[in-house]
This record gives sequence, structure tokens and C-alpha cells, in this order.
Amino acid sequence: MTAPRSFLTPPLLVALLALGTAADASARDRGGREDRDDRDDRVEVERAGTCEKGARSKLRVRARDGDLRVRFELTDRASGRKWKVVLVHERKVVARVTAKTSGDAHQLEVERTLTDLDGADEVRVRASGPGGRTCTANVTVPGSV
Repeated sequence: MTAPRSFLTPPLLVALLALGTAADASARDRGGREDRDDRDDRVEVERAGTCEKGARSKLRVRARDGDLRVRFELTDRASGRKWKVVLVHERKVVARVTAKTSGDAHQLEVERTLTDLDGADEVRVRASGPGGRTCTANVTVPGSV
């Protein structure tokens, strides 16, 4: 009688470890981060946006105590440029803002507090700037555990 073989043979184990590492690296490459604090119900998700022609953006959403704290940052090549920003929560427009980049960083910020709905929440931002340039960013905040 032969001894039973382990299901996780060394080649299979190596392949599974490599797959997990690649998935983690893929999330980092997309500019994403998700943090959960086990001491309370806080969750934070941050993603880099996709922009055209030299602009950069980032969307961060923090869930805590039944609220979503949304922060959208956009950096342009110069100050004083006007951008129209639309914030969408669960396919509903919740804010329309016109803001100008300012300061040495040529940056604008839009912050809003939204109601944290049951289950996962999807937050999207689209910014339209000078010359038809656009920036978009999307995050999904997981539901409470």
C-alpha cells in the first residue's frame, strides 16, 4: 500500500503563491488601496484616476459611522484652470461643482459627505477641464462585515 499524496504538491503550491502575489501586485499597479480597521467599522478605498494630457487625479472614500467621506483631488499643469466636477453615488448625481486649480501644486479638491447605503457603494467622479480634457475615477467601497 502506498502512502497518500498531499493535494498541494510543491509545483501546485508555488503556482498558488505566485497567483496570489500577482493579484496583489495588480491591485497596486492600478493605483488602488483598500484598508479596513478591525477596531471599528471604518473602511477606506483610494484609487488613482485616469486623466488626459498631463493632469492627475485621485479619489478616496472613507466609510465610517454610516457616512461616506469622499475626497477627489485633481492636479493640473497650471493654476487658475477651471474644471467641472460631477460626483455620482450609486448611479445618482449627488454633486456638480465648478472649481479652479490653485496654489503651487496647481490642485483642486472636492469633498462631500454621503450616506453609506446598505451593501457595497460605488462612487464615480468625472471632471471636465479646459480644451475638453477629462479625468475619471471610480471606487467601490465594500459593505459592512
